[in-house]
Amino acid sequence: MKYRRFTAILLSAVLVFGLALPAHAVTDEDIESAQEDVRSTEQEISEAEERTRELSGQKAEMESYLSDLDEQLTALSETLSEIAGKISVKEVEILMAEAALERAKLDEAQQYEDMKTCIRFMYEYKTDLWSVIFGSKSFTEFLNRAGQYEEIAGYNQKKLELYTAAKEAVAEHEEELEREKEELEGLKAENEESQRQVTALAEEAERKIAEYAGLLSEEEALALSLTERLEAERAAVAALVAQAEQEKREAEERARREAEIARLAAEQAAREEAARKEAEEEAAREAAAREEAARKAAEEAAREESTSSYEEEDAGSSSSYEEESSSYEEEEEDTSYEEEPSGSSSQGTYLGTFMLTAYCPCAKCCGRANAKCASGVYPTAGHTVAMGGVPFGTKLLINGKVYTVEDRGTGYGHVDIFMNSHQEALIFGLRYADVYMLN
Repeated sequence: MKYRRFTAILLSAVLVFGLALPAHAVTDEDIESAQEDVRSTEQEISEAEERTRELSGQKAEMESYLSDLDEQLTALSETLSEIAGKISVKEVEILMAEAALERAKLDEAQQYEDMKTCIRFMYEYKTDLWSVIFGSKSFTEFLNRAGQYEEIAGYNQKKLELYTAAKEAVAEHEEELEREKEELEGLKAENEESQRQVTALAEEAERKIAEYAGLLSEEEALALSLTERLEAERAAVAALVAQAEQEKREAEERARREAEIARLAAEQAAREEAARKEAEEEAAREAAAREEAARKAAEEAAREESTSSYEEEDAGSSSSYEEESSSYEEEEEDTSYEEEPSGSSSQGTYLGTFMLTAYCPCAKCCGRANAKCASGVYPTAGHTVAMGGVPFGTKLLINGKVYTVEDRGTGYGHVDIFMNSHQEALIFGLRYADVYMLN
């Protein structure tokens, strides 16, 4: 009994401080699935970064293209300004040429009028002119007067020709200016069309740059989101690996503790078997001693019978027999006290010394929480026990308390007592007690 109490206390301590089973054990498939999520997210991040690089390159190319277009617009604007200045100068030159042409026309008209007046005068006064010429006092004076007249006529003709040539030159110059102005107007129109085209290209480039910028923002936001998700997934993988390692250590510890419990139980069983055999051997020795004492008493009685009377011998033999019987009964009682009780008694039918454990309605103990017993009823603390080998409803007397078999889960010889909480079950631990089945 001393060894039994020690073992029960030790096993209870082992169960109380043992590691609890996890609600969900981490498997290699769980870790592999989490790592696959990490690899998938890394691939998505790589693709997002590649798209970001492509968009950045396209945006940079479009910005360079826009810069070239801006330079072209600047050059076209400068050219247009230059052409506009030239057109303004040409317009001024044309106005000046038109003014000169008008003056030449006026001069030509005036000269023409002067010549007509001169001719008309000469025609009207031709007699006087001949008289003037022929009325000269000398041939020299005649020649002088005739030369003067010719000079006047030639001068008038020359002046008329000069004015006519100047008028024609001014007209040609005006035409040249008009032609140059038309050419400048054409260049201006071409440059304005080029400017419109370049402006349209620049606007399209700016639109594309804005589009690339928006796509880049979306890709950067996606990459940030994927990075955060990757960190969370890596943390989850690390947590799963750590949990798996912890569960491995706990499983090893549980196996070690279960092996220790099994070893202690085996040692206890061996000690109980040895104690039982020792008790049986001791009872056999005592029985042999009693038989030897009875034999010796019988021999002593036979010897005394030959030396005393029959009545004295009979009285002495009866007294000796009663003493021996009394002694034998006392020894039987002592032996019966030391041995384990067997058979039936007032407490019921003795079943033996059974191993006692405890369980509760949690999922760790029953597979799922708050489940019914195997008999179909809900278990009750202080009433329900589980054991195989006997019918449901069997009453068991354990340590002076009556329990009812309403559940399974243990074999015959192992009684599992229902309790309200897992902590109470752990504290109860592993024990041994005499079990009686009530009739």
